[in-house]
Amino acid sequence: QKATELFQQADRIDRGVALTFVGKGLVHIAKMSLPTRKGSDTSSDHLMQAGVMFDNAMECDRTCIPAWLGKASVQFNKRQYGEALKSYKQVLRLNPACPPEVRLGLAHCYAALKLDEYALKAFERVVELSPNNVEGLVGLAIIEMNRDPPANVTEEQEGAFVR
Repeated sequence: QKATELFQQADRIDRGVALTFVGKGLVHIAKMSLPTRKGSDTSSDHLMQAGVMFDNAMECDRTCIPAWLGKASVQFNKRQYGEALKSYKQVLRLNPACPPEVRLGLAHCYAALKLDEYALKAFERVVELSPNNVEGLVGLAIIEMNRDPPANVTEEQEGAFVR
């Protein structure tokens, strides 16, 4: 509630600041994870509103990296993996030295699109840049397990991964 009030105050001062829209988009993403009351906005409503806010931010500033990252997140959550991939690539064009975690987005998009070799390369790059990146290491492990599943796995062991 307080965050919303502060964003409204910022809007009254200057409606054309990209980061204000980014902040509002992040509020909508945060609200997606909250339990909904009857008659209130659903998660998909918040996802849609977040997308609108990130688009508004990019209308103010086409180089606003947080807006591109937010847009990519919305697209990924809508299962628009190809579009999300384009957004993550735009972030890399805007800032080739971005944190390695941005490349996780690329890797997850490639994996969702069943482009395993590209996903592998993206996860490898994350780990190359940040050797202790847990998500990158887990991504690599999953790809390796899918490439070469162990032949001697018992049904019980297999069931442990399904649950």
